[in-house]
Amino acid sequence: MPINIGTSSVNHNISGGGFAREGLYIHLDAGDIRSAVPSATNWQDLSGNNRDFTGQNVEHDDDVYGYWNLDGTDEYFLYETISWDEDDDFSLEAWFQLGSTNELGSIVGQGKQASSFGFDRGTDGTITWRIRGSSSANAKVTTSALSAGVWYHALGTYNGSATTTKLYLDGSLVGTATVDPGNISYSSGVDDDFRVGYKSSTAGSSGAMQYFDGNIAIVRLYSRTLTHSEVLFNYSADTMRFGK
Repeated sequence: MPINIGTSSVNHNISGGGFAREGLYIHLDAGDIRSAVPSATNWQDLSGNNRDFTGQNVEHDDDVYGYWNLDGTDEYFLYETISWDEDDDFSLEAWFQLGSTNELGSIVGQGKQASSFGFDRGTDGTITWRIRGSSSANAKVTTSALSAGVWYHALGTYNGSATTTKLYLDGSLVGTATVDPGNISYSSGVDDDFRVGYKSSTAGSSGAMQYFDGNIAIVRLYSRTLTHSEVLFNYSADTMRFGK
């Protein structure tokens, strides 16, 4: 299947490689000084859509050689609520490195319990690609345990018409799930905003705050379902950068 490079306003390459651009909704790259501006604490969107993220408790020296080092305590990046529903197609991508393998924490995503999606990490070293609507149905795909200190590329897709999710790790399909997620209807608010490095599993509960301990370098969000060929294309673009 051909690679859909696309015709969006993004026309530059990063790290000597390319990536799929069609339907690119958000593009954050800490290795690009236009995205992680020196001596700044925000993370600028390179997609051309001006969806910039505000650093929360992040210090500018947390930007270390092309990635953000998040402490697992109170640091994260915040955008706003993305108003997608259960009929929309989308894909979420991230390059990350776990600081430890026994802590809960959200890598990137939106929402809390009902009406949520994103990559989460578990206390057993696994990561989960989660899609959940207002019902109890939860489309979830989980990897085997990952290692601390190793860079990983995760990409999750959602097909709205088939309510099918797929999770790819380092370019390989590691799992699928077909579950009716119910009604995905996001209401604007701090618990439902799109964030990198943090989620609250229960609204208003300080004890349920789950921060990410580790490094995050790239986040991309697409308003369509990427093919496996496109997943491999995006993964291959940055393998040398991350020592894969």
